[in-house]
Amino acid sequence: MILDKKYYFSLLFIFLILVLLFFFTNSTKIPSNYKNIITGSTMGTTYSITIIDSTINNADVLFLEESIDSILIDVNNFFSTYIDSSEISKVNNSTQIKLSPTFTNLYRKAIKYCKLSKGLYDITVSPLIYLWGFSDYNYSTFPGKSDIMQTLKYVGYDKITELKSKYKSGKTIQLEIKKDINTKIDLNSIAKGYAVDMIYDYLNSSKYNFANYLIEIGGELRSKNNLNKKWIIGIQHPEENSIIYKINLSNYSLATSGTYNNYFEENDVKYSHIINPITGYPIKKNIVSATVIAPKCLDADALATLLMVMNWKDGLDLINNLTDTECLIILERPGNILKEIYSDGLSNFIVD
Repeated sequence: MILDKKYYFSLLFIFLILVLLFFFTNSTKIPSNYKNIITGSTMGTTYSITIIDSTINNADVLFLEESIDSILIDVNNFFSTYIDSSEISKVNNSTQIKLSPTFTNLYRKAIKYCKLSKGLYDITVSPLIYLWGFSDYNYSTFPGKSDIMQTLKYVGYDKITELKSKYKSGKTIQLEIKKDINTKIDLNSIAKGYAVDMIYDYLNSSKYNFANYLIEIGGELRSKNNLNKKWIIGIQHPEENSIIYKINLSNYSLATSGTYNNYFEENDVKYSHIINPITGYPIKKNIVSATVIAPKCLDADALATLLMVMNWKDGLDLINNLTDTECLIILERPGNILKEIYSDGLSNFIVD
Protein backbone atom coordinates (compact mmCIF):
# COMPACT_ATOMS: atom_id res chain seq x y z
CA MET A 1 0.00 0.00 0.00
CA ILE A 2 1.19 3.53 -0.71
CA LEU A 3 0.73 6.99 0.69
CA ASP A 4 -0.88 9.57 -1.59
CA LYS A 5 1.42 11.42 -3.96
CA LYS A 6 1.79 15.13 -3.24
CA TYR A 7 -0.24 16.00 -6.32
CA TYR A 8 -0.44 19.65 -5.45
CA PHE A 9 2.94 20.23 -3.92
CA SER A 10 5.59 17.69 -4.80
CA LEU A 11 8.06 18.13 -7.60
CA LEU A 12 8.36 14.35 -7.99
CA PHE A 13 11.99 14.45 -9.13
CA ILE A 14 11.45 17.00 -11.92
CA PHE A 15 13.42 19.83 -10.39
CA LEU A 16 15.60 18.42 -7.68
CA ILE A 17 17.42 15.70 -9.53
CA LEU A 18 20.02 14.02 -7.41
CA VAL A 19 22.53 13.51 -10.18
CA LEU A 20 25.34 13.44 -7.64
CA LEU A 21 23.57 11.31 -5.09
CA PHE A 22 26.72 9.64 -3.81
CA PHE A 23 29.26 12.44 -4.01
CA PHE A 24 30.42 11.36 -0.59
CA THR A 25 33.96 12.68 -0.49
CA ASN A 26 37.04 12.07 1.60
CA SER A 27 40.76 11.88 1.09
CA THR A 28 40.74 8.28 -0.08
CA LYS A 29 38.53 6.27 -2.37
CA ILE A 30 35.80 4.40 -0.51
CA PRO A 31 35.83 0.65 -1.28
CA SER A 32 32.58 -0.43 -2.90
CA ASN A 33 31.88 -2.91 -0.12
CA TYR A 34 31.83 0.00 2.34
CA LYS A 35 28.77 1.40 0.58
CA ASN A 36 25.64 -0.31 1.77
CA ILE A 37 22.63 0.80 -0.26
CA ILE A 38 19.09 -0.14 0.74
CA THR A 39 16.34 0.66 -1.76
CA GLY A 40 12.62 0.11 -2.10
CA SER A 41 9.24 1.65 -2.88
CA THR A 42 6.96 3.63 -0.59
CA MET A 43 4.47 6.52 -0.64
CA GLY A 44 4.01 6.30 -4.40
CA THR A 45 7.74 6.80 -4.99
CA THR A 46 11.09 5.18 -4.20
CA TYR A 47 13.53 5.40 -1.35
CA SER A 48 17.26 4.90 -0.97
CA ILE A 49 19.40 4.71 2.16
CA THR A 50 23.16 4.79 1.66
CA ILE A 51 25.32 3.80 4.63
CA ILE A 52 29.10 4.15 4.52
CA ASP A 53 30.37 1.52 6.92
CA SER A 54 32.77 -1.41 6.58
CA THR A 55 31.42 -3.43 9.48
CA ILE A 56 27.96 -4.32 8.10
CA ASN A 57 27.50 -7.88 6.91
CA ASN A 58 24.71 -9.31 4.77
CA ALA A 59 22.67 -10.29 7.83
CA ASP A 60 22.88 -6.72 9.13
CA VAL A 61 21.71 -5.33 5.79
CA LEU A 62 18.75 -7.71 5.74
CA PHE A 63 17.81 -6.72 9.28
CA LEU A 64 18.05 -3.01 8.40
CA GLU A 65 15.90 -3.52 5.29
CA GLU A 66 13.18 -5.17 7.36
CA SER A 67 13.37 -2.49 10.07
CA ILE A 68 13.17 0.38 7.57
CA ASP A 69 10.26 -1.24 5.72
CA SER A 70 8.49 -1.61 9.06
CA ILE A 71 8.92 2.11 9.78
CA LEU A 72 7.54 3.04 6.37
CA ILE A 73 4.59 0.69 6.74
CA ASP A 74 3.79 2.35 10.06
CA VAL A 75 3.90 5.80 8.43
CA ASN A 76 1.47 4.61 5.76
CA ASN A 77 -0.82 3.10 8.35
CA PHE A 78 -1.07 6.48 10.03
CA PHE A 79 -1.16 8.88 7.09
CA SER A 80 -2.12 7.15 3.82
CA THR A 81 -5.51 8.15 2.46
CA TYR A 82 -5.28 5.13 0.15
CA ILE A 83 -5.58 2.77 3.10
CA ASP A 84 -9.14 2.56 4.42
CA SER A 85 -7.94 1.40 7.83
CA SER A 86 -5.29 4.13 8.24
CA GLU A 87 -5.76 6.65 10.99
CA ILE A 88 -6.11 9.56 8.57
CA SER A 89 -8.88 7.70 6.70
CA LYS A 90 -10.69 7.18 10.00
CA VAL A 91 -10.22 10.85 10.86
CA ASN A 92 -11.58 11.97 7.50
CA ASN A 93 -14.60 9.70 7.82
CA SER A 94 -15.43 11.06 11.28
CA THR A 95 -16.87 14.25 12.67
CA GLN A 96 -15.31 13.83 16.11
CA ILE A 97 -12.35 11.63 16.98
CA LYS A 98 -9.46 11.27 19.38
CA LEU A 99 -6.09 11.34 17.64
CA SER A 100 -3.23 9.06 18.52
CA PRO A 101 -0.04 10.66 19.92
CA THR A 102 1.76 9.99 16.62
CA PHE A 103 -0.99 11.62 14.57
CA THR A 104 -1.27 14.48 17.05
CA ASN A 105 2.45 15.16 16.76
CA LEU A 106 2.48 15.54 12.98
CA TYR A 107 -0.89 17.31 12.93
CA ARG A 108 0.29 19.98 15.38
CA LYS A 109 3.45 20.58 13.36
CA ALA A 110 1.39 20.96 10.19
CA ILE A 111 -0.96 23.41 11.92
CA LYS A 112 2.08 25.48 12.91
CA TYR A 113 2.90 25.98 9.24
CA CYS A 114 -0.73 26.70 8.39
CA LYS A 115 -0.62 29.55 10.87
CA LEU A 116 2.84 30.68 9.77
CA SER A 117 1.59 31.09 6.19
CA LYS A 118 -1.69 32.72 7.32
CA GLY A 119 -3.68 29.95 5.70
CA LEU A 120 -1.93 29.87 2.31
CA TYR A 121 -0.53 26.51 3.30
CA ASP A 122 -3.49 24.42 4.46
CA ILE A 123 -3.84 20.72 5.25
CA THR A 124 -7.56 20.72 4.34
CA VAL A 125 -7.10 21.78 0.70
CA SER A 126 -7.50 18.28 -0.79
CA PRO A 127 -11.22 18.67 -1.76
CA LEU A 128 -10.17 21.51 -4.04
CA ILE A 129 -7.41 19.35 -5.51
CA TYR A 130 -9.97 16.71 -6.40
CA LEU A 131 -12.36 19.33 -7.78
CA TRP A 132 -9.73 20.70 -10.14
CA GLY A 133 -8.74 17.22 -11.31
CA PHE A 134 -5.19 17.22 -10.00
CA SER A 135 -5.75 14.16 -7.83
CA ASP A 136 -6.16 11.86 -10.81
CA TYR A 137 -4.82 14.11 -13.59
CA ASN A 138 -8.32 14.38 -15.10
CA TYR A 139 -8.48 17.96 -16.30
CA SER A 140 -11.36 17.58 -18.72
CA THR A 141 -13.92 19.49 -16.65
CA PHE A 142 -13.14 23.06 -15.63
CA PRO A 143 -14.86 23.63 -12.25
CA GLY A 144 -17.53 26.29 -12.09
CA LYS A 145 -17.45 29.16 -9.62
CA SER A 146 -20.44 27.77 -7.69
CA ASP A 147 -18.68 24.40 -7.25
CA ILE A 148 -15.54 26.14 -6.04
CA MET A 149 -17.49 28.28 -3.57
CA GLN A 150 -19.36 25.23 -2.27
CA THR A 151 -16.12 23.30 -1.76
CA LEU A 152 -14.51 26.25 0.01
CA LYS A 153 -17.11 25.92 2.77
CA TYR A 154 -15.20 22.88 4.02
CA VAL A 155 -11.65 24.07 3.37
CA GLY A 156 -9.63 25.82 6.07
CA TYR A 157 -7.59 24.53 8.98
CA ASP A 158 -9.59 26.84 11.25
CA LYS A 159 -12.66 24.69 10.52
CA ILE A 160 -11.14 21.99 12.73
CA THR A 161 -11.97 22.42 16.41
CA GLU A 162 -9.68 21.06 19.10
CA LEU A 163 -11.92 19.77 21.89
CA LYS A 164 -9.60 18.13 24.38
CA SER A 165 -5.85 17.99 24.87
CA LYS A 166 -3.68 15.62 26.83
CA TYR A 167 -0.41 17.07 28.08
CA LYS A 168 2.89 15.65 29.25
CA SER A 169 5.81 17.77 30.42
CA GLY A 170 3.95 20.83 29.20
CA LYS A 171 3.58 19.51 25.63
CA THR A 172 0.43 18.37 23.86
CA ILE A 173 0.70 14.65 23.22
CA GLN A 174 -2.88 13.84 22.25
CA LEU A 175 -5.84 15.72 20.81
CA GLU A 176 -9.52 15.18 20.25
CA ILE A 177 -10.87 17.12 17.27
CA LYS A 178 -14.24 17.95 15.73
CA LYS A 179 -14.96 18.85 12.11
CA ASP A 180 -17.49 18.58 9.31
CA ILE A 181 -17.50 15.21 7.55
CA ASN A 182 -16.65 17.06 4.30
CA THR A 183 -13.52 18.64 5.76
CA LYS A 184 -10.62 16.36 4.90
CA ILE A 185 -7.13 16.39 6.37
CA ASP A 186 -4.16 15.62 4.13
CA LEU A 187 -0.65 15.52 5.57
CA ASN A 188 1.16 14.42 2.42
CA SER A 189 2.93 17.76 2.13
CA ILE A 190 5.09 16.77 5.11
CA ALA A 191 4.73 12.98 5.33
CA LYS A 192 7.81 12.14 3.27
CA GLY A 193 9.93 14.50 5.33
CA TYR A 194 8.49 12.96 8.48
CA ALA A 195 9.34 9.45 7.24
CA VAL A 196 12.91 10.53 6.44
CA ASP A 197 13.27 11.84 9.99
CA MET A 198 11.86 8.60 11.43
CA ILE A 199 14.47 6.55 9.57
CA TYR A 200 17.18 9.00 10.61
CA ASP A 201 16.19 8.68 14.27
CA TYR A 202 16.18 4.90 13.97
CA LEU A 203 19.65 4.74 12.39
CA ASN A 204 20.97 7.32 14.83
CA SER A 205 19.86 5.26 17.81
CA SER A 206 20.58 1.81 16.44
CA LYS A 207 23.17 -0.55 17.86
CA TYR A 208 25.40 -0.01 14.84
CA ASN A 209 26.32 3.59 15.71
CA PHE A 210 26.65 4.62 12.06
CA ALA A 211 28.61 7.81 11.43
CA ASN A 212 27.86 8.38 7.76
CA TYR A 213 24.59 7.86 5.90
CA LEU A 214 22.17 9.53 3.51
CA ILE A 215 18.40 8.95 3.51
CA GLU A 216 16.30 9.82 0.47
CA ILE A 217 12.56 9.36 -0.09
CA GLY A 218 11.12 10.77 -3.30
CA GLY A 219 13.82 13.45 -3.44
CA GLU A 220 13.58 14.48 0.22
CA LEU A 221 16.95 14.03 1.94
CA ARG A 222 18.67 13.94 5.28
CA SER A 223 22.30 13.11 5.94
CA LYS A 224 24.65 12.34 8.77
CA ASN A 225 28.42 12.38 8.52
CA ASN A 226 31.59 12.93 10.49
CA LEU A 227 33.92 15.86 9.99
CA ASN A 228 36.23 14.11 7.53
CA LYS A 229 33.57 13.36 4.93
CA LYS A 230 30.86 15.30 3.11
CA TRP A 231 27.62 14.53 1.34
CA ILE A 232 27.57 16.61 -1.84
CA ILE A 233 24.23 16.82 -3.67
CA GLY A 234 23.80 18.18 -7.18
CA ILE A 235 20.78 20.34 -8.03
CA GLN A 236 20.03 20.09 -11.74
CA HIS A 237 18.77 22.92 -13.92
CA PRO A 238 15.02 22.38 -14.52
CA GLU A 239 15.28 22.78 -18.29
CA GLU A 240 18.84 21.81 -19.11
CA ASN A 241 21.15 18.87 -18.54
CA SER A 242 23.39 20.85 -16.22
CA ILE A 243 23.89 21.37 -12.52
CA ILE A 244 22.94 24.70 -10.97
CA TYR A 245 24.71 24.11 -7.67
CA LYS A 246 26.56 21.47 -5.74
CA ILE A 247 25.29 21.53 -2.17
CA ASN A 248 27.19 20.32 0.88
CA LEU A 249 24.33 18.69 2.76
CA SER A 250 26.42 17.40 5.64
CA ASN A 251 24.21 16.84 8.71
CA TYR A 252 21.29 18.71 7.15
CA SER A 253 18.05 17.96 5.29
CA LEU A 254 16.82 19.12 1.91
CA ALA A 255 13.39 19.15 0.25
CA THR A 256 11.90 20.69 -2.87
CA SER A 257 8.51 21.57 -4.36
CA GLY A 258 7.59 22.94 -7.77
CA THR A 259 5.03 23.56 -10.49
CA TYR A 260 7.02 22.71 -13.57
CA ASN A 261 5.40 19.50 -14.76
CA ASN A 262 1.94 19.41 -13.21
CA TYR A 263 -0.48 21.87 -14.77
CA PHE A 264 -3.11 22.06 -17.48
CA GLU A 265 -3.99 24.69 -20.05
CA GLU A 266 -7.39 26.22 -20.73
CA ASN A 267 -7.72 28.91 -23.40
CA ASP A 268 -3.94 29.28 -23.50
CA VAL A 269 -3.77 29.89 -19.73
CA LYS A 270 -1.65 27.59 -17.54
CA TYR A 271 -3.26 26.41 -14.32
CA SER A 272 -0.84 25.14 -11.67
CA HIS A 273 -1.55 22.09 -9.52
CA ILE A 274 -0.92 24.24 -6.44
CA ILE A 275 -4.26 25.58 -5.23
CA ASN A 276 -4.75 28.70 -3.16
CA PRO A 277 -6.94 27.39 -0.29
CA ILE A 278 -8.34 30.85 0.35
CA THR A 279 -9.57 31.64 -3.18
CA GLY A 280 -10.08 28.06 -4.37
CA TYR A 281 -8.16 28.73 -7.61
CA PRO A 282 -4.69 27.62 -8.77
CA ILE A 283 -1.94 30.00 -7.81
CA LYS A 284 -0.82 32.54 -10.40
CA LYS A 285 2.75 33.07 -9.36
CA ASN A 286 6.01 32.90 -11.21
CA ILE A 287 7.69 30.58 -8.73
CA VAL A 288 8.88 27.50 -10.58
CA SER A 289 10.43 25.65 -7.65
CA ALA A 290 11.53 26.08 -4.05
CA THR A 291 14.28 24.10 -2.36
CA VAL A 292 14.83 24.33 1.39
CA ILE A 293 17.73 23.22 3.58
CA ALA A 294 16.99 22.73 7.28
CA PRO A 295 18.18 20.50 10.13
CA LYS A 296 15.06 18.28 10.02
CA CYS A 297 13.49 16.97 6.84
CA LEU A 298 9.93 17.51 8.05
CA ASP A 299 10.60 21.24 8.36
CA ALA A 300 12.38 21.41 5.01
CA ASP A 301 9.45 19.56 3.40
CA ALA A 302 6.81 21.85 4.90
CA LEU A 303 8.74 25.05 4.16
CA ALA A 304 9.38 24.09 0.53
CA THR A 305 5.63 23.65 0.13
CA LEU A 306 4.91 26.88 1.97
CA LEU A 307 7.27 28.89 -0.27
CA MET A 308 5.34 27.79 -3.34
CA VAL A 309 2.11 29.41 -2.15
CA MET A 310 3.60 32.60 -0.68
CA ASN A 311 4.80 35.69 -2.47
CA TRP A 312 8.48 34.96 -3.07
CA LYS A 313 9.63 38.11 -1.27
CA ASP A 314 7.58 37.24 1.81
CA GLY A 315 8.85 33.66 1.65
CA LEU A 316 12.45 34.79 1.39
CA ASP A 317 12.01 37.06 4.41
CA LEU A 318 10.49 34.16 6.32
CA ILE A 319 13.45 31.88 5.60
CA ASN A 320 15.99 34.59 6.42
CA ASN A 321 14.39 34.95 9.85
CA LEU A 322 14.61 31.22 10.64
CA THR A 323 17.63 29.67 12.33
CA ASP A 324 19.75 27.18 10.35
CA THR A 325 17.36 27.31 7.39
CA GLU A 326 18.14 28.34 3.81
CA CYS A 327 16.37 28.25 0.46
CA LEU A 328 16.76 28.44 -3.31
CA ILE A 329 13.76 29.81 -5.23
CA ILE A 330 13.62 29.65 -9.02
CA LEU A 331 11.42 32.23 -10.72
CA GLU A 332 10.20 32.33 -14.31
CA ARG A 333 10.59 35.70 -15.96
CA PRO A 334 9.03 36.87 -19.26
CA GLY A 335 10.50 35.01 -22.19
CA ASN A 336 10.81 31.79 -20.15
CA ILE A 337 13.93 33.14 -18.49
CA LEU A 338 14.68 31.55 -15.12
CA LYS A 339 16.05 33.57 -12.23
CA GLU A 340 17.53 32.16 -9.04
CA ILE A 341 16.72 33.78 -5.69
CA TYR A 342 18.42 32.49 -2.58
CA SER A 343 18.50 33.19 1.13
CA ASP A 344 21.29 35.03 2.94
CA GLY A 345 23.14 31.93 4.13
CA LEU A 346 22.74 29.56 1.18
CA SER A 347 26.28 30.36 0.02
CA ASN A 348 27.56 28.51 3.08
CA PHE A 349 26.22 25.29 1.58
CA ILE A 350 27.37 25.81 -2.01
CA VAL A 351 30.46 23.89 -3.10
CA ASP A 352 32.69 25.63 -5.64
